[in-house]
Amino acid sequence: MPWTKPTRPKAYREFKELWPVFGHNTVRKDLGPEVRSSLDSIGVLWTTTGVIRFIKVRAGEAIGPATIWIGVTPETLSIKVTHTTVHSCMGRIEKLGMGDVRVESQESNFTRSAGASFKPGSDPT
Repeated sequence: MPWTKPTRPKAYREFKELWPVFGHNTVRKDLGPEVRSSLDSIGVLWTTTGVIRFIKVRAGEAIGPATIWIGVTPETLSIKVTHTTVHSCMGRIEKLGMGDVRVESQESNFTRSAGASFKPGSDPT
């Protein structure tokens, strides 16, 4: 079936839920440094990296594959650089023997907190 361009408003938006990753080989000490090295070599202004799974809410699909989710500084990536980034990361991931992992990016700001983020608890005993 040939691809047809969607016409409705927000046609490209997919609503997704985030799910944790358990029991997958993405939990490795060498994966994070490989991904970050790939991003740095391209000059990507990344803010966060993480491993998650998605479920497309309206499609009712099963939990998706493990996904390396890369946060980048807003308005710093073109489509071409995003494409290069994903393929560079995938190349390094496949060299580690993890071909069953996706790579996705999002625009995000990250602010490191300098202090405790919760009110200290009290011990009534």
